Amino acid sequence: MRHDPILDNLAHLRSRCHRDDRRAKPRLRCNGIAEVILLRLDQRFPATLLDLSVSGCCLATETPIPSIESPAIEVQLAVNGTNLRVAGVVRNVRNERKLGIEFMNVTPRRAEQIRELVTELFERANHCRAESRTQPD
Repeated sequence: MRHDPILDNLAHLRSRCHRDDRRAKPRLRCNGIAEVILLRLDQRFPATLLDLSVSGCCLATETPIPSIESPAIEVQLAVNGTNLRVAGVVRNVRNERKLGIEFMNVTPRRAEQIRELVTELFERANHCRAESRTQPD
């Protein structure tokens, strides 16, 4: 039986969509400065903020994070003129330096700050896209 490249591609896209649907909240790509604090080891790791949502973020560290039994961390974020420190849990690690973090034990006040920041970044991204569409080539 021959393979149909169009059907194979659709199956691949469908499986990718299901994997991406795991997230409860959409993430917004952004650039920011971050620091990962491993509470158990009392170690700090400089990082770059890659994306952000109201429930978590993705960071790229400059050096690999050591494997630990308890993935409890704190994240210090500086993005768009806003500084936040949030408790979290490392949910996944890719290529030893890319961390998927879920925010934990977020106070209502901190949650509102994160929501406002995500909303601001989203509005800024939409504004930039709209401007780029209206400018002549």
